[in-house]
Amino acid sequence: MLISRTPFRFSLVGGGSDLPAYYEEYGPAKIISMTLGASMYVTYSPRDLYSDPGALGNLIRLSYTQTEHVNRIEDLKHDIVRGVLETLRDEYATDSNFSSFEMTTIADIPSSGTGLGSSSALVVGILKLFPPALHGNISLKDLAALAFRIETAKLGKNIGFQDHYSAVYGGLKKYVVNNSNEISCPKVHSIVGIEGDLARHLLAFRLPVNRSSDTANLPEHQTLNEMKRNMATRSNSISFTVNMVDNMWEALGRREFEEVGRILRHAWEFKKQSHGVLDKNMDRFYNIGIEAGALAGKVSGSMSGGAGHLFFLAYPDDHDRIRQALKELVELRVQYYPHGSTVTRI
Repeated sequence: MLISRTPFRFSLVGGGSDLPAYYEEYGPAKIISMTLGASMYVTYSPRDLYSDPGALGNLIRLSYTQTEHVNRIEDLKHDIVRGVLETLRDEYATDSNFSSFEMTTIADIPSSGTGLGSSSALVVGILKLFPPALHGNISLKDLAALAFRIETAKLGKNIGFQDHYSAVYGGLKKYVVNNSNEISCPKVHSIVGIEGDLARHLLAFRLPVNRSSDTANLPEHQTLNEMKRNMATRSNSISFTVNMVDNMWEALGRREFEEVGRILRHAWEFKKQSHGVLDKNMDRFYNIGIEAGALAGKVSGSMSGGAGHLFFLAYPDDHDRIRQALKELVELRVQYYPHGSTVTRI
């Protein structure tokens, strides 16, 4: 049996610039992202001990929040698992790996609507289980590019590349794409030693879903042309935060958390003014955290109320006071995870 562990991620600034609809038209893409201890786990076990595995029932068993028993990959209802396995089978001629198997997916936290890149973690976690199918030791950049292509071109999802690269590379990274031709290999920058300090200054709380918000969940499936039309109204806001990335990266390198907080507060106020729709509860929770001593806050997810997590940057001595002030929310313990997706054989 093989088990992959793939971390979720939290982006500090620059989110949205990693969407093709942005960097192909407006560029560059710049984003700072950090992987968390909360992870996605995928297990894979071939059913190859019997001479006729199908004689005992369906050839394929997939278990997540539901359990599927099918005989062909294309019959799976889980679109992500189906899409990844179809790509591996069709493009890398590995049908023997998928004739009969059992696969399970498990997450440390409920993976739907986290705003932490859970779907991309699942894509990467499945791909990591099949190095022979990917011609052996596939490079990190090629693995991330493949995961991004599957989720956007194959599955048609309106997401950026940061989720896949964070899941593959892990750690605290700055990703930079200067033009659309570089997406297969964004420049990856690291700061050694700051990651643990940053995690100790973070708190996170799960946000409730505002079902009354018509714009809480933006369309997940769009064509690139549709995305580019919608991007026209968002590009200024994204460009504003992109211009903050290098300053924040330098402040992190100097461990100047007051300056990091100032940049995050500036980004929050700008997005609040330019976003058009801001969930009132989210704004209330943010203000409560700031009044309780947080330096700044950052939403990972939709600012219109489509669930996600609200992160706060605060000195550790102020954490308990913030927790008490926000006791109506469920806290997610922030742990830094330095690795990208890994595989263990048992």
